[in-house]
Amino acid sequence: MIKVVRIEDVLIGPIQTEKTVGLVGKVAFKVHRNASKLDIKKALKEFFQVEAIKVNITNLGKKTRMYGRRGMEMVKRKAFKKAIITLPEGVELNFNDFK
Repeated sequence: MIKVVRIEDVLIGPIQTEKTVGLVGKVAFKVHRNASKLDIKKALKEFFQVEAIKVNITNLGKKTRMYGRRGMEMVKRKAFKKAIITLPEGVELNFNDFK
């Protein structure tokens, strides 16, 4: 059974790391786990009035690591879905306007 995702819930937030900032003409977003490429294109069109050329999606699994000196706490990162969106030439998104 496929869950229907509302357009407002598709884009969770931008991902800004050294690697994603270096991508020319592309932006990365954390998206809803059940969002499809078509849902992501529609959400980008609604919120930023920009037509996406291409959308690539990857699922990132949960990650655990040890943290601390003596106590060695387990720190966990939740699994999430990431979308890398190719934009038309000369178009930039202003993330301050996001939601």
